[in-house]
Amino acid sequence: MWAFIAATLVGLLFAAQWVLASAAVGRPVAWSYVLAWVLPEWLLWAALAPLVFAIARRFPVGRATWRRVAPVHVVAAVVLAGVHAVAFAVVTWPLPWADIDHVPLHVLARNLVGKKGLSNLLVYALLAGAAHAVAARLRASRLESQLARAQIAALRLQLHPHFLFNALHTLSELIHRDARAADQMVTRLGDLLRAVLDGDGVEAVPLRREIELLERYIDIERVRFHDRLTVDIDAPPDCLDACVPYLVLQPLVENAIRHGIAARPGAGRVELRAWREGDQLIVVIRDDGAGLAGGESPSGIGLRNSRARLEALGGRLTVVDRESGGVEARVTLPFRTSP
Repeated sequence: MWAFIAATLVGLLFAAQWVLASAAVGRPVAWSYVLAWVLPEWLLWAALAPLVFAIARRFPVGRATWRRVAPVHVVAAVVLAGVHAVAFAVVTWPLPWADIDHVPLHVLARNLVGKKGLSNLLVYALLAGAAHAVAARLRASRLESQLARAQIAALRLQLHPHFLFNALHTLSELIHRDARAADQMVTRLGDLLRAVLDGDGVEAVPLRREIELLERYIDIERVRFHDRLTVDIDAPPDCLDACVPYLVLQPLVENAIRHGIAARPGAGRVELRAWREGDQLIVVIRDDGAGLAGGESPSGIGLRNSRARLEALGGRLTVVDRESGGVEARVTLPFRTSP
């Protein structure tokens, strides 16, 4: 479709040039006569374009291959230039408004082969070059996509052992001082790990599912902290279908609990707020702890992992001190409802 649209526009451009140039020298020509000659020429190239593209894809020109494929393109260019000239003669010859006065078809074809030969070779070269450029861009795009997927997969492989290690560490702290709570935690940890493994291979999920997984993790932490931990989640319905990287919020909440709640003697609060801001999804996680040590942003595995995964998907993560005390982690992502 695009080839025929482009061919029509080019044909109209050449026709307009012909009409204007003829009028400028005092020899006006009719539009019907000009279009009868110009449009078939370019529309025939549009019909041949898929074949040129196929040849260009099958025999790509590169530094290592040009000597081998150059003869193929030379032969293809000569053959298709001739085919185009003959087809042009066949299409144009019977048209009464083309003003061809009793010229035999074979004579017209022979004249067009000689007259259009070099320009047809040039058109073939332009089409093949365009095909090579598009193919190269598609290959580069595929490589970029594969690299991004590989990076995200590597980050996920880091995330699961990190998460499991932290969960087992929490359990080991609890098992010697509260056996009943440790038993509850083992059950909830099993449910959480089952949910995590069910999402293996998933790169992005709706915010709704991510919050459900996060709430299972928070249930485990509530067993550990009892009444010392309060978690408040506020995500309006218009945000729940937005896609976020799978298991990206848990390390941020874990960081808030570990550094904001566990490090203080009294009770603490963690808040999660989500909202849509134009074409972006904003998720903010706040705690009321002591803030960043020395004002430096934490750089543990979970945070580095979350930041890298967000950047791979066009998002970003900032972690800063709050004026009222504690830390704020802000996630900004393009608002999408499909992965």
